[in-house]
Amino acid sequence: ILKMSSIDNSDRKLITLVKTDSTTRLGISFSSVDGQVKVSGIAPKSLASKTDLREGDKVVTINGKSVSGMDSKNTAALLRSVSGPIEIIAESEQEEEEATKLNDVEEANSSSFLLAMEKNTTSSTLFEEQESFASFASTMSRALGLVISTLQVLVTIVLLFKFQYGNVEEYSTQKYIVFRDIMVMLLLGFGYLMTFLEKYGLGAVGFTMLLTALNMECNLIIESLLTGTYSISMDSIINAEFSAATLLISFGALIGRATPLQMSLIAIAESVFYAINKVLIVFGMFQAEDVGGTLTIHMFGAFFGLAASYA
Repeated sequence: ILKMSSIDNSDRKLITLVKTDSTTRLGISFSSVDGQVKVSGIAPKSLASKTDLREGDKVVTINGKSVSGMDSKNTAALLRSVSGPIEIIAESEQEEEEATKLNDVEEANSSSFLLAMEKNTTSSTLFEEQESFASFASTMSRALGLVISTLQVLVTIVLLFKFQYGNVEEYSTQKYIVFRDIMVMLLLGFGYLMTFLEKYGLGAVGFTMLLTALNMECNLIIESLLTGTYSISMDSIINAEFSAATLLISFGALIGRATPLQMSLIAIAESVFYAINKVLIVFGMFQAEDVGGTLTIHMFGAFFGLAASYA
């Protein structure tokens, strides 16, 4: 005699077996895996084969007694010790797999939702950063344009009303060759030297040209004010090139740290400090012999750049 019925928990099934005599075979074998008792086999034409019990089902209780933690031998002994009706509550393996799959799907959906939220947050953050950078770049470009335009107007006025060209004899071929070679060193030598930083490589050459022009203009005026010689000659232009070389040495310590606007202001300021150091201190106060521009160009440019970088 056998009976099958459902219980309140839809994941479980109640199976009732009744032995007609002592020779009746239940036909159930068990296995114990991780403290759980499972049906490892059901004999054909046995009492259990006529029920809804299936191989792989997890046995929860036998006649109300939990089998959790039992091994297969103790479970079989418990089953044999029952003399009356046997009530077995079992869980279907398929239902467990479906529940596991459902949990996996829910976790996957939750993970996908979190990833989507994180992606949206990242995209929103990147968009805000791009907008902030674009706004900053636009503001800086206007300020940089204003500084450069103002400087050009002032330099033009000063050169027009205060300076005069030197004699024709001062523009010799030998001096022009010196001027040309130094200019090549400034624009090409320093320019391509500053491309060693990957993110600043493309702008380094053009920016070198801009800083060279700004610094030479300012030095031409400042150094003339300190020496009292208001003349545009090859000598004054070559001296302005040396001032630009000093700036570009400093630029090596500042590239990647200073904005174009800051570097333009530094180019203007360094032309003043370079002229003061050269005319008043090195050649004036100390009356030093600066062979190769060691003091006025290389050392001053290096320390000025380091100081500006630290600031």
